[in-house]
This record gives sequence, structure tokens and C-alpha cells, in this order.
Amino acid sequence: MTAASSIRDRRERRRLLASPRFRIALLLFGLNVVLGLPAALLIAGFAALVGAKWLGLVGGLAIYAGSWILLAVAVLIGGQEVVVHGSWLIRRWLEKRRGR
Repeated sequence: MTAASSIRDRRERRRLLASPRFRIALLLFGLNVVLGLPAALLIAGFAALVGAKWLGLVGGLAIYAGSWILLAVAVLIGGQEVVVHGSWLIRRWLEKRRGR
């Protein structure tokens, strides 16, 4: 990556982050990450603890399907940029957390 393309990428990210539409889409993308597999596993674990298999099956499936719906709405609102820049932000956040 050259210095000029790096500056262009930074300007593009700043422009996107200034847009309220993109921020809402990015928030929905983040909720998709949180509500996806972790929440489904949490509800399945709770169902196993309580002994209600139906709760794990129905609740886990509903939460997981809801996370995909959130992703679809985020992409519809923000376009492909949400997925590209959202993934970049998540990767950057994880790299910073590993450095601690």
C-alpha cells in the first residue's frame, strides 16, 4: 500500500464515519456481530442449564436468524462499505486488544 492510497483510505473512512446513515448501519453491523453466535450459544447454555431443550432450539434459532436480518438491514442502509469498513474496524479493535 502506498502513502497516497493510505491517505485516500483515511479520508474515505473519515467521510463515511461522518455520515449518520453509515453510523446507523455500522451500529447494526456491530449488533449483528454481538447477537450472532455468542447470543445463540448463551441461550442454548441457559436452556441446557434449565433443562428446556425447546428453548435452546427455538431461542437460539430465532436469535441467530435475527442477527442475519440485522446484517441484511445494515447492508441495505450502508451498502458494501459497511461490511468492508466494519470488518476493518473490528479487526483493528481486536489487534489493539491483543497488544495490551
